[in-house]
Amino acid sequence: MLSTQAFNAFLKTLEEPPPYAIFILATTEKHKILPTILSRCQIFDFKRIQVGDIVEQLQRILKSEGRTADVEALHQIGQKADGGMRDALSIFDKVASAVEGNITYKDIIQHLNVLDYEYFFKTTDACLRGDLKSVFLTIDEVIKNGFEAEHFVQGLSEHMRNLLLSKDTATITILECSEELRQRYFNQGALATESFILSALDILNTCDVGMPRASNKRLLTELTLSKLCNLHNIIQGSVLMHPQNLQEKKTPDVTKEEGPRTLDKGQPSGNGNSAGSNGSAQGSEPSNGRSVPVPPTSSNGPTSNVQRPISNIPSANAHELGGSELAELRSGLRQGLKKAEVISLSLDSYEQAVATEEAQKAAQESRLSLENARSEWVAYAASLESNLVRLALTNATLQLEGKLLTATVGSGIDRSHLQGETMRLLDTLRRRLHDPTLKMEVVLDETKLAEQAAPKVQRPLTKQEKLERMKEMNPAVGDLIRRFDLKMDD
Repeated sequence: MLSTQAFNAFLKTLEEPPPYAIFILATTEKHKILPTILSRCQIFDFKRIQVGDIVEQLQRILKSEGRTADVEALHQIGQKADGGMRDALSIFDKVASAVEGNITYKDIIQHLNVLDYEYFFKTTDACLRGDLKSVFLTIDEVIKNGFEAEHFVQGLSEHMRNLLLSKDTATITILECSEELRQRYFNQGALATESFILSALDILNTCDVGMPRASNKRLLTELTLSKLCNLHNIIQGSVLMHPQNLQEKKTPDVTKEEGPRTLDKGQPSGNGNSAGSNGSAQGSEPSNGRSVPVPPTSSNGPTSNVQRPISNIPSANAHELGGSELAELRSGLRQGLKKAEVISLSLDSYEQAVATEEAQKAAQESRLSLENARSEWVAYAASLESNLVRLALTNATLQLEGKLLTATVGSGIDRSHLQGETMRLLDTLRRRLHDPTLKMEVVLDETKLAEQAAPKVQRPLTKQEKLERMKEMNPAVGDLIRRFDLKMDD
């Protein structure tokens, strides 16, 4: 809030400070400080504390207090604290004072009034099965427990986002949760195609945006969940359509034509008799998209398979989804249908889906070793633009114990630079070493700190101090002053 003139006056003090003074400037708007002042400062950017760090600190407190708590409970406290350790401690004190013995995840969600993630796993399973009845029963239970429908929609959106991140081993590390919960996200994410998740996120976001204007929020939520249940059927390519409508729109009636007719380039069809006993064509209709089998019509009902292009979804079904959802489905079907055919979306296929993903994950063996870690550490340091951060990484000494990589530095400045780079550095090492469980810790070596400590600045002596020093060195000076009654010259 200082003006330019006030900053300039303050600059004079900063240029020639007293030897005993240290100025600490704290601000959330660093860009408003004059560059001439910033150039004379050491800058430390404080960020939100990660959930994992909050959990580790709470575990230390639990150990010192002789208490125990489930890891899921501590992760829930860390997420609720939103990066603030003080808020996390306040929540922890509140729950610990009300609960005797072990603190469980159920205790946390009860005292903090948080929706249990079991609701979201159960709802997603029901949507993948197309079980609309289970979805309605779940949302009814949530509302009866005192939660608002909009909170459920927001929580389900967050759940879908976590499923999308769990589709890849490189992004699953972003999830700030326990290893057990991360494995559950991985298992359920293997059953859903990216097309399903992206379309579900779009539908849920549309519902969240329209929620403040809705007069009946529960009805809007139930309609949204109905779309999610129907979304599974469309992605599977099994949308129920009337065969007669499909025949009239998609399959040319060759029985009414005289002579051969070309169904595809270079493939002339025969007359009506050569098309089959039912009088309908059984070739492949030309299309820019991929084709999927659709039952043709006959006098006795469906007989054999014909090919229908995915891009030509009849507009008669457009009322089931909005325009943006339908466009997303048309483009996403081509990408997601192959995986949807390989992995069944039934709950009985959990083990098979997880085994498939684990086999793909095992193909990339971990390269975690001290030698490889040092090599990637040096490569990362060389890619940095900041000379101070590069120097801090170069001065660090690395040690590897299991999955923990310890970086030892000799000064507080190096430690602060290294801690500011920890997040990006750890993500890079995990990706290059093919080990998402790698952890990193920055340690300050006190012995090195003492060796590198700057010598204390000696201030010049005053006249009186010089005189006292002379008396100590030669006692005759004091006798001389007393005998001649000498005074200090001002």
